[in-house]
Amino acid sequence: MTWLCSPIAVVAIGSNAKQTGWSRRVELTDPDGAVHSRFVQEKELTVSFRKVLADLTDLGLRVAGGNVSHQRLKDLIARWEPSGRYITTDRLGWTDDRCAEFVLGSKRVIGSSNTVFINELAPNGAPEMNKQGTLTEWRDEVSARCVGNPVLMASVSLAFAGPLLGLLERESAGLHLRGGSSSGKTTALGAAVSVWGGPKFMQSWRATANVLEGVAATRNGSLLALDELGQISGKEVGDAVYTLANGQGKARSSSTGRLQAKGMWRMMLLSTGEISLADKMAEVGKTPMKGQDVRLIDIAADTRRFGVFDELHGVADSAAFANEMKKATANYFGVAGEAFVAKLIAKKGIKQWLLKAISNSSSRWSEALDCSRSGPSERVLGHFALIAFAGELATFFGITGWEKGGAHKAVSEIVKDWRDAQDQSERWQIEAAVERTRAYLHTHGNGRFEKAGGQPIPNCAGYCDDRWFYILGDTWAKIHAGYSPTDQAKHMWAGNMLIRGDGKNLKCKTPSWVDGRPRAFKVRADILKAH
Repeated sequence: MTWLCSPIAVVAIGSNAKQTGWSRRVELTDPDGAVHSRFVQEKELTVSFRKVLADLTDLGLRVAGGNVSHQRLKDLIARWEPSGRYITTDRLGWTDDRCAEFVLGSKRVIGSSNTVFINELAPNGAPEMNKQGTLTEWRDEVSARCVGNPVLMASVSLAFAGPLLGLLERESAGLHLRGGSSSGKTTALGAAVSVWGGPKFMQSWRATANVLEGVAATRNGSLLALDELGQISGKEVGDAVYTLANGQGKARSSSTGRLQAKGMWRMMLLSTGEISLADKMAEVGKTPMKGQDVRLIDIAADTRRFGVFDELHGVADSAAFANEMKKATANYFGVAGEAFVAKLIAKKGIKQWLLKAISNSSSRWSEALDCSRSGPSERVLGHFALIAFAGELATFFGITGWEKGGAHKAVSEIVKDWRDAQDQSERWQIEAAVERTRAYLHTHGNGRFEKAGGQPIPNCAGYCDDRWFYILGDTWAKIHAGYSPTDQAKHMWAGNMLIRGDGKNLKCKTPSWVDGRPRAFKVRADILKAH
């Protein structure tokens, strides 16, 4: 008998839900008697067994030398017929739409003992999604310090909302905490991060959109925490936010030219920065699209009593409180998110209750704060309601230690702040649109607008009489270059300086004396006096 190798066995075989991607679980015993396992994909036995052999020997397998022995070992692994079976998944977070199994960054699966995570692009899962300390320690040292601090409670509640997105089939969304330097916004980010992992779980905006896309795929069902928006290029930030919120990466080819599977995710996003997304995009002459500022909701986070904080829990000042929170989140982390998912899987019938609670809360906020019934406003309030009830659910599960209703109350305060900011922003946008239009008409009102009975003007900007300016579309776009012409017309209408046309038209027909009567933006001539 010829010795081939130290003890080794193929204990199970498995495939994904589509019955492709077959693999084998190989177990071996190292020289100290410890048992190790390595999943060997069937295709590796054909195209890259040398890599398999290197990994097995690195784990402690001893193999006879020579190509013949190596070939025999490969044949042994390939021909072994184990009785064990397992299912594979290449997704962290929820493995599929059933939301019955959740893969943590450590590759441990909650809800199943027969599912295995195998992903060639992320073979180690998400190592930064790890845990330290007990749930009781996290609750006493981290969660308890959030009480009385609406921004912190909302941030932690947002972290718990990640697993609910798949369960409720909702889109990715998040908050951008805007505030000055050393205001405490990164402390809020750290508190949210502690739900899922240690400090390294936090990422920076200082990355390309492609890199962020790769990180997002490892945050499926949990949280993507990004610090300092100002560090990403203004040219890339818009696409990055859209891609992160859209939930899927771009199609790419491998080194062999084969099309790779797109990264897919549903996750909550929490961002910080000293400037807003709009300010960052404005650096390169862009403005956020509706889908961007609806999914990444801008919050002025440093307007509380002590910057981001309201309650310092007995310490001297906000800097000392931030330092205490930093120590706590560095010592106790990763246990709350794991416990939340386990409770969520065990709790039956929670979906319909959550859907009803979120809808009712969103409607109450809309009525109380006199929000418009527009699609964007309803979506934003829906995101806030999801965050609120994620915190309430974590409290119900005994995870946060907060009082019942505490998370909802905290998020309600953030909602009110957001609504107040919308009112201020809307007034500013109206004033800005009116001022741009007024400035143009002051300069060109006499020379570039035709009047009834007057001389024709080549390439005129529009038409006018004693009461109205009729500004043609091309001219309107030039006046408001860098902004949405439609939005600026709506702002002008809201400011009572523009008359809408019939139906949904923002443009009116020009007077009967204008040849062809093209539609134009009808602006009050009084705009020149109202300054």
